[in-house]
Amino acid sequence: MNSTPRLCLAVCFVFFLVSDGFGADQKEADTVLRARQPIIINSADLQPSWMQIWTHAREAGKNAEFKQSLKLYRELIQEKPNIEEVLSEYAHLLMETKEWENAFAVFQQLLEINPDSQEYLLHAGQVALQVNRYSIAANYLGQVYSSNPDGKDAVAALRGQILALQKQDRKELAYPLMEQLYL
Repeated sequence: MNSTPRLCLAVCFVFFLVSDGFGADQKEADTVLRARQPIIINSADLQPSWMQIWTHAREAGKNAEFKQSLKLYRELIQEKPNIEEVLSEYAHLLMETKEWENAFAVFQQLLEINPDSQEYLLHAGQVALQVNRYSIAANYLGQVYSSNPDGKDAVAALRGQILALQKQDRKELAYPLMEQLYL
């Protein structure tokens, strides 16, 4: 570990002790008062290792270095498996790279954390369609549509639900939904 921050803190502490108790003039007193304000250190070296991994994973994803980003997210999840935002970013990256089975598993995990999330339900339903889990897809997408039939995701959810029902040969349930879609 770099000892520079510790050395700076030690020097500041000694400076405070010396200048406070020995009749410092007004200029020195002003310096002491300003120095007592919070010190913010912006250094990647002081971030926890998992935060550094997360930062690099995000950067790699933004730069379309998907293999590297996936590798870093997997490493991060090994270290910090319960950070919802990390799991969400990872699941979306898995969708981007068409790793459907892995994406499905991560969205299942996210739904355990936040079962009412319309975003997770929508994406889990869309991924379920990709991995031929039509019953699950119809359920999740139906929840999204039912919760807000006029919402921004309603049409996508309804179309996905119809497709899932058709794939299950449940046309008797799909036809009324088709009418809702086209009316």
